[in-house]
Amino acid sequence: MTGFALVLGLSHEPPGKAVTRALERMGLAHVVVDQRRLLAGDDPG
Repeated sequence: MTGFALVLGLSHEPPGKAVTRALERMGLAHVVVDQRRLLAGDDPG
């Protein structure tokens, strides 16, 4: 599969972990932006 996914959520919560694991199984490149860090003004990386 080709493409790219942007995941906006809480990476440490079960739903966020499930999404990133599924993307990894599919071999799809992705970036996770933690919404709490984003709202706090922290660097989302």
